[in-house]
Amino acid sequence: MPRTRWLVVGVLLAVGIVGGVINARGPFAAHPSLPYAEFLADFEAGRVSRIVQWRDQLEITEGSEQYLVVVPPTSNLGFDLGQARRAGGVGISMGGIPDDRVGIFTPWIPGLIILVGVVIWVSALARARRLNAAGHVGPSVS
Repeated sequence: MPRTRWLVVGVLLAVGIVGGVINARGPFAAHPSLPYAEFLADFEAGRVSRIVQWRDQLEITEGSEQYLVVVPPTSNLGFDLGQARRAGGVGISMGGIPDDRVGIFTPWIPGLIILVGVVIWVSALARARRLNAAGHVGPSVS
């Protein structure tokens, strides 16, 4: 039984840590970054062929190259793209990665998993200390 408990705690902690990293990094593969202003200039010039948005991150395609752009919190992406599109007269293929209700809870899920793992771990340690204090060292072998 104790091994099973440790396995569950280990799995919960691993899932929480991996989930936290994925949540922080986003669903995109590693790409070179491109400043937001340079992205808008490239978009206006018609060099951007595809944009995929997830939260405040954009994965853009220029020819055969892909870049990662972080939209500044003070920027309005829709307005900026509209201005650049009118100035350059370009069309765009833009998609978004769905992040509806799950997106609200995503930052909390890894933390909750880690918290549950820690609670299980601490309760297992407390039980082991109580058993040791009572003089029980393990199952008896006859």
